[in-house]
Amino acid sequence: MDISIFGTGYVGLVTGACLSEVGHNVSCIDIDQQKIDQLNNGNITIYEPNLEEIVSNNIKLGRLKFFNSPEEPLKNSDVIMIAVGTPSDEDGSTDVKYISEVAKTIGQLIDNYKIIVTKSTVPVGIGIGSDTRIGHSFIYPGIGYGGSCFPKDIKALLSTAKDAGYESKILKAVEDVNNAQKRVIVDKIEECYAVFVKT
Repeated sequence: MDISIFGTGYVGLVTGACLSEVGHNVSCIDIDQQKIDQLNNGNITIYEPNLEEIVSNNIKLGRLKFFNSPEEPLKNSDVIMIAVGTPSDEDGSTDVKYISEVAKTIGQLIDNYKIIVTKSTVPVGIGIGSDTRIGHSFIYPGIGYGGSCFPKDIKALLSTAKDAGYESKILKAVEDVNNAQKRVIVDKIEECYAVFVKT
C-alpha cells in the first residue's frame, strides 16, 4: 500500500517508519527542507528504540522516502495521514491551523478516491463532527447513554475491578456523570416552563 504522511515529528516519523518496516511504501512530507535533508540521510532527531535503524534500512530498501512538497507523493497514495503539530494556545485550547492547512492542500491536490486519516490530536468536533456520516448533532451530550449493554457493561467492569481489589475511579466517574446527565434534561425542561407553573 502507498501511504503519505504529513508531518515528520514524533507521531509522523514513528508511524511512517513502522509502516514501511511491515512492507508499505511510505512518503513522509514536511515543509522544513533542512529536516527533510537530514531524514533522507538517515539522521533523526528523536529517540525511540531501533528507530534510527528502521529508518535507515527502509530508506535503503526504497520503502521510506521524505519530501518537502506533497504533489509527487500524493499522486499514488492510497492513504493520506495527517500527523502535524497541534500546539496549545495561551488559553489552553488546541491550535488546529496546521491541520486546516494540510486538509486544504489535500483537497486541492487529490483527484481520485483516497482514505484520509487524522493522527494529530484534535478537539472533539473536528475529527468527528465534520464527517457527514456522523455530523455535529451526534457529538453533543444528550441525556446520557442507555440501552441494555453499556450500563450493564460499566457495572460489570466496576464489579470486576472491585473483586480484584481495585477502585476504578474513572469508570465510577463515567457512571456518576451519566446518571447526573439524565437529570439535566429534566432541569432544563422545568426551567423553561417554570413561568407557566403556578406556585
